[in-house]
Amino acid sequence: MNEQELDDDSLDEIDITTITNVNRSQNTDTINIKSDSQNDSKSTIDPNHINYKLPTRQFYIVLISLIIVMVMTGLDITVVASALPEITTKFNSHDNYTTIIIAYLIGNTPLQPTFGKLADIFGRRPTMIFGLCIFLISSIISGASMNFIMIIISRFVQGVGSGCLCAMANIICSDIVSVKKRGIYLEILNSVFSVSLALGPFIGGFFVDIISWRWALYYNVPLCLIAMFGIGLYVKIPNSEGSFKEKIKRIDFVGTYFLIVTLVCLILALSWGGSSYNWSSPFILGLFATFLVMLFCFIIIEYKIAREPIIPFPLFRKKNILLCIIISFFSGYIFITFNNTFSMLYQDGRGFSAMISGLRIIPSFIITAVASIGSGWIIQKYGHIKEFMVIGSFLLIISCYCLSLIQEHTPYYVELFIFLFYGICITIPLQFSLIYSQISAPIKLNAIATAVTLFFRMIGGVIGVAIFGMVIKNKFILNYRKDFPHIHRASVNDLQKLKNGPHYYVEAIRFSYSASFIPAAIIMFLLSLLLKQKWFLYSYDLNNF
Repeated sequence: MNEQELDDDSLDEIDITTITNVNRSQNTDTINIKSDSQNDSKSTIDPNHINYKLPTRQFYIVLISLIIVMVMTGLDITVVASALPEITTKFNSHDNYTTIIIAYLIGNTPLQPTFGKLADIFGRRPTMIFGLCIFLISSIISGASMNFIMIIISRFVQGVGSGCLCAMANIICSDIVSVKKRGIYLEILNSVFSVSLALGPFIGGFFVDIISWRWALYYNVPLCLIAMFGIGLYVKIPNSEGSFKEKIKRIDFVGTYFLIVTLVCLILALSWGGSSYNWSSPFILGLFATFLVMLFCFIIIEYKIAREPIIPFPLFRKKNILLCIIISFFSGYIFITFNNTFSMLYQDGRGFSAMISGLRIIPSFIITAVASIGSGWIIQKYGHIKEFMVIGSFLLIISCYCLSLIQEHTPYYVELFIFLFYGICITIPLQFSLIYSQISAPIKLNAIATAVTLFFRMIGGVIGVAIFGMVIKNKFILNYRKDFPHIHRASVNDLQKLKNGPHYYVEAIRFSYSASFIPAAIIMFLLSLLLKQKWFLYSYDLNNF
């Protein structure tokens, strides 16, 4: 029996037995077999399969390099988030506070599936080194920005590099560890990411209060160089065959273009609608219309035209992968939006310094890291995920409601409880959706399944930040004009100049948490109920059959 006989299409045609994976890491072939009567419609996977096994020493060097990559990408989100109030004050752009975040996320998001495809075409090492180079150069330019436009453009490019690094770190890690241990190692990476998110606000506050906001971007340089060394020397996963010209032809440039334009139109419409332009203005309506047209073109290109689409539609035919992608979207919607906007509550709304703001939010990220490691242990010990997804997403509904209860003078011990509760609840759907998607995908599509799931997580974050910012700006203006009808130009740019401005700002943020997060959590809970259970099954020697 050869590998071609066990591709994903042939698996769907087997009636008597369910054959899930071939493990050729040993001298004897191993395979998982379980009869339909035993299976009872539950899928099984070989827990010992490794896509590419590295020697022990190389494995740990690569793992350390991947950890450094996750440290950079995690810090890059919250370090800069803490510096944003200072940056927007310097360039007098409070009304465009979320524009820097959105620019970063727009760069980060659309190309993640493309980088997953590039990893399959050019190999893991070249793609990762390319992402590190982009991230390094853009970090230097961002730190040296002289105006608001310059930092927006450089953060967009930095987002491109970060998107590559996030996708490739997860892909490489999935390649070099077994399925059974994949949950633990991925959770190690994601817990490092969460700890970095936790430390980011404090580090960013230190740079802002003690040195300069520019060092919140320069710190990436030495970390990039260290990661390049480890990845460049020891990531030796074989590349696909073919000449460079042939590989270039396999890239879906047209699909990538339409995807970027689609997202840009949607995000700009959500960001500018109701604040910079009226919702009924021709400009906003034109952006929405362009979004729909570009989305339709993108779907047609990916489904009918592209030789190797960046988002393979066969992935969506698998129920578990489709559900996990949607759950990942909404988990990113909540998680990424909260990470990028908490400083608005503490610094602009409640008047805390950047460092104090960072210290107050640290417990949420630390408990997220601890919960990430714990969830990986749960997967390895019990071998199934659905029950935890259901429980976690249900509790997330309650925790999102609790976030909306934080007011201008809420005692810190109450905030601490809410943040700890939220950190535990968001971890489960955030991490389990990725692992569930990976183990539901055939081996040959594992990289692209990982990239697509992360892609939709970031898409959720992009849309979440845009909607959150839109709701805050519009709710602030609406509430303020309601109580002060004689003031015609109430703007968050004039927050500190307006009477009781911070109070109305905090109330707008509370409303945004409630209106944005709770519906997303409810949808995640309902979708988790539809997941098909998957179980690990020990492998057997083919010679025994």
